[in-house]
Amino acid sequence: MEWSLDIEKVENGFVITTFEEQEDSNFKLPRKVLFQFGEDSDFGDSERKNELDTMKSVLEFVVEYFGMGYNKWDKNNIDIKTDYPGHKVEEENGDE
Repeated sequence: MEWSLDIEKVENGFVITTFEEQEDSNFKLPRKVLFQFGEDSDFGDSERKNELDTMKSVLEFVVEYFGMGYNKWDKNNIDIKTDYPGHKVEEENGDE
């Protein structure tokens, strides 16, 4: 079975179109998911922070869609974070 998706940035957010192959044919059924810029962003009310919050949701959807989501039994997981003002950023090796 093959899976694919397209991501399109639109005026008020992002649209993801997924295409999933049907088991009994070569037909791929499209499905659209809208990630809309909201007013209840985790990062405050600025437009930039709102876009970052929405993009984080898009990336989390992509990870889950392809079966790479968080597994509590695995030591290696994909972690999608957003940095915001006042948050101390650490280097890859743990240094500040």
